[in-house]
Amino acid sequence: MKKNILVLLCMAFGIGLSAQVTITPDVVIVSNVMPNDVEGIGHSIAKNTLPQVRTYRWERTVIEMTEGWSVAVCDKNQCYLPTVASQEVVLGPQEESIMDVHVYPNGIAGMAIIEVVVTDVNNASNTASALYYLNTMPTSVNEAIWESIAVYPNPGNGMFTVSENNAASRVQVFDLTGKLVRQFDYATDQWYDIRDLQSGAYLVKLIDRQGVEMINRLVNKI
Repeated sequence: MKKNILVLLCMAFGIGLSAQVTITPDVVIVSNVMPNDVEGIGHSIAKNTLPQVRTYRWERTVIEMTEGWSVAVCDKNQCYLPTVASQEVVLGPQEESIMDVHVYPNGIAGMAIIEVVVTDVNNASNTASALYYLNTMPTSVNEAIWESIAVYPNPGNGMFTVSENNAASRVQVFDLTGKLVRQFDYATDQWYDIRDLQSGAYLVKLIDRQGVEMINRLVNKI
């Protein structure tokens, strides 16, 4: 009898462990959402990995978003209005549903960080979440990208270039008093000319499309 109870307990524990919903990918990064774009979309898939039909509820949370932007969610049933922040979706065994986040810039340059949490309505421990980064990135990713950006040659004769970065928009050059002495539109493999400036040290800043400073590097003109 004790052995049978133990077997039943193990089976129940095993079922509990396997009871899960997944969202893949759980970190979604979307860049180049421009002010005049109709929308930017972050794609992900929610999946019921159980052998039974389950009812899930997704909830959308705005972690950070530029004022004037709006956001909506699409699942397998439909695309909802921005006013809808939560909805139920029924998934069969091993069935998937899109779990897409749509942002609407409405003519405004900006960014958004959105979280979507999917939870089994009958088992709160069966839950999964995803983060959607629109025109921004997780801090750890940003730091790695920024550290990889180089300005070269350094020192140089006044002609320099900046390593490739898809988020960059402008290159600014400041003297050591903080005065802006040159400004260029960023382009991959572009060379920037400051040969007419006096020899010495200058601060080169890389600015992204939202006007946020990405990096600054001290360069020396011979």
